[in-house]
Amino acid sequence: MDVEDDQSILLFNVKALLGIGYRVSFGSQHKWILGADLKREWISDRNADGTPLDGGAWSFRLSFGYNRNHDLDRRLQGLGH
Repeated sequence: MDVEDDQSILLFNVKALLGIGYRVSFGSQHKWILGADLKREWISDRNADGTPLDGGAWSFRLSFGYNRNHDLDRRLQGLGH
């Protein structure tokens, strides 16, 4: 296909994700949050006549935050925590 063509191209592929994460809350009223996530991603190649588009990636994320929800205790008690 020529770069100058005005045709739209739609490629379908399969993408799979597998991950694990952990969150812990601490501090007064458990408002501080610390977390970690590990994720693996696979992408299939459905572009047989062109540039290979398959691949995969690993990602690792650390998170730190503050929960400003003033109604946190009541909601967690309703969930059985």
